[in-house]
Amino acid sequence: MATATLSARHKAFAHAYSASHNATAAARDAGYTENRASRTGYELVHRPDIAALIEKLDTAKRDASGVDEPWIVQRLVEIVERSMRGRLRTNGLGEPVVDPKAAHRSSTRITPTPTGRWRRSPRSPVSTSDGSP
Repeated sequence: MATATLSARHKAFAHAYSASHNATAAARDAGYTENRASRTGYELVHRPDIAALIEKLDTAKRDASGVDEPWIVQRLVEIVERSMRGRLRTNGLGEPVVDPKAAHRSSTRITPTPTGRWRRSPRSPVSTSDGSP
């Protein structure tokens, strides 16, 4: 089916789903019965013609916002670098070195293990993957 053959309720569902990505709420907003909103939402999301309209609406919103995968990755790198500033430095080989001043200011101390993984101090409630504190 093409988008032109979709009913007004189908289009309303696609627009509501594109806004919230909640199939049950979108079905309710489009006027489907409360008792079957969950099942109807599931069925509509999986219809190829409605899924294509949802993808088209999502793509248009993404393009209008200017947010894409490279932008997200760039922002995440900036956030990580900013959060690590003053706490973790590297030596000439690129290996992490704990800054004693930053570790002193921090309530959580980070120390390397023989395996090369970083471990929090025993005072920290968080444990590493090997089960040690």
